[in-house]
Amino acid sequence: MAISLVWATACEKALQKNKNDNLRNRLAASASDSGMAGADGGMDDSAQDSTTQIASNETKVSITGKCLDGATITIKGDVQVSEISDGSSQQQCVDGTYSFEVNKQTEGSYNIQIEQTIADQTTVQDFQLIVDRTAPLALILDSLAQQTMVTNSQYFRLTGSCEDGATVTANGDIADFSMCEGGRFTLDITPFADGTYSIALLQVDGAGNSSPAVNLSLTRDTVLPAAIALTSPATSPYNFAGQGVLLQGGCESGATVFLAGPTEDQALCISQQFSFWVTRSTVGTFDYTLTQADAALNHSTPTSWRWVKDSTAPNPPTVSSPAASPTTNSSNSLAISGTCTTGLTVLLQGASTQQTVCNAGAFSFNVGMTTDGSYDFALSQKNLSSGATSTSVALTWIRDTVAPAAPVITSPSTNPFVSGDTNIILAGTCEDDATVALSGDASQSQTCTQGIFSFSISKSVDQTYTFALQQTDRANNASSSSAFEWTRDVTLPATPVLTSPAQTPLYSNASTITIARSCPYTYLVNLTCTAAQSFHPRT
Repeated sequence: MAISLVWATACEKALQKNKNDNLRNRLAASASDSGMAGADGGMDDSAQDSTTQIASNETKVSITGKCLDGATITIKGDVQVSEISDGSSQQQCVDGTYSFEVNKQTEGSYNIQIEQTIADQTTVQDFQLIVDRTAPLALILDSLAQQTMVTNSQYFRLTGSCEDGATVTANGDIADFSMCEGGRFTLDITPFADGTYSIALLQVDGAGNSSPAVNLSLTRDTVLPAAIALTSPATSPYNFAGQGVLLQGGCESGATVFLAGPTEDQALCISQQFSFWVTRSTVGTFDYTLTQADAALNHSTPTSWRWVKDSTAPNPPTVSSPAASPTTNSSNSLAISGTCTTGLTVLLQGASTQQTVCNAGAFSFNVGMTTDGSYDFALSQKNLSSGATSTSVALTWIRDTVAPAAPVITSPSTNPFVSGDTNIILAGTCEDDATVALSGDASQSQTCTQGIFSFSISKSVDQTYTFALQQTDRANNASSSSAFEWTRDVTLPATPVLTSPAQTPLYSNASTITIARSCPYTYLVNLTCTAAQSFHPRT
C-alpha cells in the first residue's frame, strides 16, 4: 500500500482540501495499491501539522510524498530502522519527492512523523498508521426475512448492523453500496422487473478487509394472486340451519387467506388449501368475502359467499314430469323430475326409496318396475342441518302392459244393420278412460266415460258402410277391432198383391182366414185391421 504525504504552502492548502474531498470519494471502495485507506485518506483539511489516521491491511506500507529539493527527510516515531526496507530513516529529497517502505508485521496503531529539514528549518507531518488485517464480521440484518425478501415495491430496503465507517456492498444480479454510519446501514436495491435476484451482501472496512458475504434471494412480484376458489360449500347462497359451516377452498400456497364479514379470520394457505370454521347462533342472512395476499402483499379480488341460516320447514318440491298423477304407461321405468331448493335434499319415498341433493334448483329420479300394478310415491325436501322437512307431494304410477278387449257394440242391436235412417247412433261398452277410435267410412274418437262410448254417424246416400272400433288404454295398449256394417236404404217396396183369398171382400163364417202373397225375403209386412197385426210371411 502506498501512502502519499505532501508539505503545502498556504496557497496550496486550498488545493489540498479539494484533493482530500476527491480522495474521500475514491477511498469509499476497498483499498488499492495506488491510494490510501481510511476515513480521511491520509490528509485532513486543516494543513500538514494535524494528525491523520491511515488504515492498511498490508505488511509493507509505502510512504511517499512531495518535498523541497535538497531537503533532508527523516521518518520518526513508532517505526524502527530495521522495519525500513533500505535500513535508513533519512533520505534526501530528489526531484521533489521522497519514499520510505515500512514493514509492519504486527497489527496495531503506530504514530509516525515525517520531518523535512532545509536551511536549518524543520517542518513535521504527523500521521497515525493503523495496521488491520482482521476481517469485519458478517453483516447482521435486522430480520432474517430480509434474506428471502419478497416485495411488490419498486425497491428492496435492507437494514442492519455493521462496522462503523465500513462500506456495505451488494454484488450479484444487482450491484449497489452504502456507508455504515453509527454502526447502522440502509441500502435500497432497485430491481429492473419482476423476478428473483441473487445478491451477496458484505462490508469492507477502512483497511480494505472484506467480511463474509450474506447471501440473499430477493423476489419482486407485482402480479395479483387469483381470486379464492371456494369448493365447500359449493353453492352461494348456502341454506344451512346448523350452528357452524366449514369453509374450504383453493388458494396460492404460502399466501395468507383473509375472511371478512360477521366473522373475521385469516389462515395460511398450505398445499393450495385453506379452511375456516364459521359459526352463527341466530338465524339470518350472513355475507362474507374471502381474499388472499401473497408473500409480496399483492391482494386478490374478493370472492363473495352468503350463508342463509333458516330453521323454517322448506316448501315441497314441484313435480314437472310426469305432468299428471296418476300417470299410466307400459314402460319398465318412470323418470320423475322437477324443481327444488338448491342445497336441500330431495326425498323419494313409497314404492321406491331414494334421495338426491337439489342441484341448480332441479332434481330427478328414475324408478324401475317389472310388474303391472299401481305404485304410490311421496316426494319431499329436507334441510339436513336442521332436520326440517317439507310436506309431501303425492304421485301415482300405474304400470299396465295388458291390452284392453275390443269395444262391444250394443246399439244398433243387429250387425249388419239395415235402415233407412240418415243418422244412427253407434254405441257400446269400453274400458273406462280408454280412447275409443271410430275408423272406416267415418272417423271419430272419444274418451270412454263410465264404461260407455257413443258416436253419431250421418249418411245421406244409400249404400253399405263399414266401420271399425278400437280402444287404446291410458298405458297406450291398443285393443283388437270390432267391425260394424250399416246398410242405408230409403227406397219403398212394391205394394203386396194378395193371392189368397182369391176375392175381396171375403165373406166367411170361419173363425180364421189365411191371407197370403209372395214378397221379398226379410221384408216386414204389416196387416192393419180393427186390431192391427204384423207378421212375417212364410216361405
